[in-house]
Amino acid sequence: MSDESVDITGPAGESMDAPTESVSSVSIESSEDVTDETSKPEAVSEDVRSGVEEITPSQSSAGSFCCSFVADMNPQARDLIYWRNPIRSGVVLGATVVALLMMCCHGFINTVSYFGLIILALSFAVTAVGYITKRFLGKDIPNPLRQVLDQPFEVSDDTVEAFAQCTASHCQRVCTELRRLYCIVDIPDSFKFGIALWLVYWITSRVGFFELAIIAEVFLFSVPKLYDLYQVQIDQAAAVGKQQALVYIEKARTVPYVDQVMKMMAPKEKQT
Repeated sequence: MSDESVDITGPAGESMDAPTESVSSVSIESSEDVTDETSKPEAVSEDVRSGVEEITPSQSSAGSFCCSFVADMNPQARDLIYWRNPIRSGVVLGATVVALLMMCCHGFINTVSYFGLIILALSFAVTAVGYITKRFLGKDIPNPLRQVLDQPFEVSDDTVEAFAQCTASHCQRVCTELRRLYCIVDIPDSFKFGIALWLVYWITSRVGFFELAIIAEVFLFSVPKLYDLYQVQIDQAAAVGKQQALVYIEKARTVPYVDQVMKMMAPKEKQT
């Protein structure tokens, strides 16, 4: 056996070196494969980082939503939400939260009646102070209620007509969309609408309307201001979350029947 191995592979030293070289080459190749496989997550993370750096605040979903929401808002309401005048914003926030808390405890009609009585009592007090000062002290002080009476208050026909047209167009659009959803014109859209209704039922069965209104009030007076202060950090975090969600979606597509379900749930293009 040794002579045949010598004739084929040469001296004994060379025949012993050949298998080691092959083993080492195999081990090197296997180690390279392992390093390639382990380096794939790092490549994904680098892509995520590069995507974060390339995304600007105007391109992020959070930035576009916030900008569109603020652009359609009244300038005075925008100043309140962004705390341009902290005293006025604090008074409005505190008054609305107190009113909503009273509605939670005593009901809507009782709260409105109570606030109406408070305003009427203050008006009587101001009138009484002015009358007593003029009758007994002989001093004529200006009536602060006169400023309210002198302010013009008029609702023009054009304003009422524009409001009626806007309301009618919105009602028609909503009724048309509800008819399409309830008549199962598009199965995925009707299915999504059913899930949304179930979520609303589940939330409202555990949290009341006024509690949700208080949460929305605090959200409205806090989130836009926080986004204005920390816009870059929020956009970067949103970009990272979006990239990771895309990675998980691509992994989920490898599961059987998931791709088919996602294709069925995708919105269909309307035929012109």
